[in-house]
Amino acid sequence: MSQIIISCSKSGLKPEKNTECLQLQDLKTGSLLASFKNNSSDSRCITLVGSEFIAIPQSDSSTLHIWSWKKSQPHIKCTMPEKAGSIISSIDGQYCVMGGISGTIYVWQVATGHLLKSWEGHYKKVTCLSFTEDDSFLVSGGEDATIHVWNISSILHSFDSSVVKPYSTWSDHSLSITSLYCGFGGMNGRIVSTSKDRTCKIWDIPSKTLLATLVFPTGIECCCMDNAERFLFAGGIDGKIYGVHLFASYSITDAALKESPQTLYTGHTQPITSLGVSWDGMTLVSGSLDGSIKLWDTLSCQVLKTFTNHKGPITSLLLAWKPSDLLQSDKKITAPIQTFKKFSPTEVLLPINFGNHAPSSFQHLSFSWDSNERNSGDLRLIKKARIIQVPEQVEKDLVESQKAIKKLEDENQRWKVVANQLKPTNQK
Repeated sequence: MSQIIISCSKSGLKPEKNTECLQLQDLKTGSLLASFKNNSSDSRCITLVGSEFIAIPQSDSSTLHIWSWKKSQPHIKCTMPEKAGSIISSIDGQYCVMGGISGTIYVWQVATGHLLKSWEGHYKKVTCLSFTEDDSFLVSGGEDATIHVWNISSILHSFDSSVVKPYSTWSDHSLSITSLYCGFGGMNGRIVSTSKDRTCKIWDIPSKTLLATLVFPTGIECCCMDNAERFLFAGGIDGKIYGVHLFASYSITDAALKESPQTLYTGHTQPITSLGVSWDGMTLVSGSLDGSIKLWDTLSCQVLKTFTNHKGPITSLLLAWKPSDLLQSDKKITAPIQTFKKFSPTEVLLPINFGNHAPSSFQHLSFSWDSNERNSGDLRLIKKARIIQVPEQVEKDLVESQKAIKKLEDENQRWKVVANQLKPTNQK
C-alpha cells in the first residue's frame, strides 16, 4: 500500500469559483488521484472518519460536508450548531468532535448521528483538537492560550451535562494555541503544542507536567514528528520549517537554531499551515498559504517535488493510506454513518405495567428523541426505547408515593360528595 496526500484549499463555493478544493495525490509519484469540488475549509478543519470518510466543516457557513472515497460529491451535508474552529475524529471512527468558534466542544456518535455531549471547553475559539492513540483522551487548545486534556470515558458517562471537568489543564503558553500533536503511547504518551508565542512545548500525560520548551525565531503554526519521535518539525509564520533533533545535546534557543542551518527547510514564501511525515520518516510534506505543497527530503532538507494544483491557499493536509476503492461508485458504503444532529437527544421515563408477566422491578420504559422534535408529541419521532430497571429502594418509594396519591384522591372525592350534600342546605 502507498500513502496519499489529502489537501484542502480555501477557494470559493461560488459557481464561478467551483474549483477542486479537495485533492488526493500519491505521495511517491505525485500524480493527482482524485479531486472533489464544492469545498472550502479553514486551517485544521479536516479529519478522517474511520476508514471510509473525510469530514470537512465549510469556512463560509456552519455546514459540514462528509465525503466517501467512492464518490466525488459529498455523501452527507449537515448543519452544525455553529461554525467550526477545528474538527477531529477518534482513531476507531466511532466519535467525531468539533470545537466551535464560541469555545464549545461537541461530541457526535458517527453511527447514529446523535449529539452525545456539548460543553463550554474554552473561553474563546477552539483552534485545535487531537485524540491520543488509544482514544482515551481528547486534547483541545484555544485562542485563550489554554490546553485542556479531557477523559473521554468520563465525558460520555457523566450524568450532569452542564459540568465537564478536564483531566488536566495547561496554561503555560502566552498566546493562542495553533496546533496539537499526540505521540505514541496513548494515555502514557506525550503531547506537543505550538503557539504564536514562538514556543513549542512537550507535555507528559501521566504526570501532567511540562517536559521541555523549544523557542523559535517566529510564531509556529503547526508541528509533527516522525514515527520514532526523534525529530520534531515545526512550521513557522515566516514560511520556514524548523527541524529539531529531540535527542540532541545542545539546548534549543534562538541562537542554537541560527547555529544549526541544516535544520531549516526554506522554500515557501508564506506561513506554513500543515505538516506531515511519511511512515518511513524520509519524506516531509508541507502546505502553505502560498498555494503550494512541497515534498522534502528530511536528511538533506532539499525540495523533492512541488505541487501547485490548488488555486488558493493550502489550509489543511494530512497523510493516509491509499484506499482500494477510490472513486468506485459501484461499491456499497459499508461503514455506518448518519447525518449529525444539531441538538442532543432528550430522554424521558414513562411508567408501564407488564402485569404478572415480568419482574416487578421493570417499571419504566425510556424514550429518546431529538430535543427539537419533543414538543411535537409525535411518538413516531422517537429515536429509541429501552426498558430500564428501577433500583429496589426507588421502587419502594415509588409504591409508597402511589399509595399516598391514591389516599389523597379518595379523600378529595369524599369531600366532593360532602360538598354536594351541603349545597341544598346552603341554598335554603
